[in-house]
Amino acid sequence: MMKKNILFYLFWIAWLGLSGQTTTPTVISSAGDSFKSADAELSWTLGESIIETLTANNVILTQGFHQTNLMITSVEELGQKTLVKVFPNPVGNIANIEVKEGTELTHLQLVDFQGRSLINRSLPLAAGIEQLDLSQLPAGSYYLRLLNATAKTIQTLKIVKLK
Repeated sequence: MMKKNILFYLFWIAWLGLSGQTTTPTVISSAGDSFKSADAELSWTLGESIIETLTANNVILTQGFHQTNLMITSVEELGQKTLVKVFPNPVGNIANIEVKEGTELTHLQLVDFQGRSLINRSLPLAAGIEQLDLSQLPAGSYYLRLLNATAKTIQTLKIVKLK
């Protein structure tokens, strides 16, 4: 009888060990829900604002956010070419703006983070390098808007001004 009990417990422990090796994605959160239809699935959770992601072999553990498995099947090219190069960036007092050949740009506008227009200037129609004097501006981040003849924004670049 003792051998049967020992043999039973050994099989039981082995079965627990084998069944404990499967993992499924599980979300533990304070609130959330999941909805499914024939065409779509929507899942949402309320989680932590600070997260940590741990990766080992094929297992990913992410704390705080519900993340499903995504497979990217294609990437769409945006098609916008770089028409202008600004250097150096970050800039001290003078920013060099290199306008490439074949652009429709006629105007530039430098705005601060609140959207206030600080510099408005026309650009020459020929390609080349223009200089923009930023010496009167305080250190910070600015946006350089490049416009065409109809005042449509063609490209926006971020410029960081140093002291």
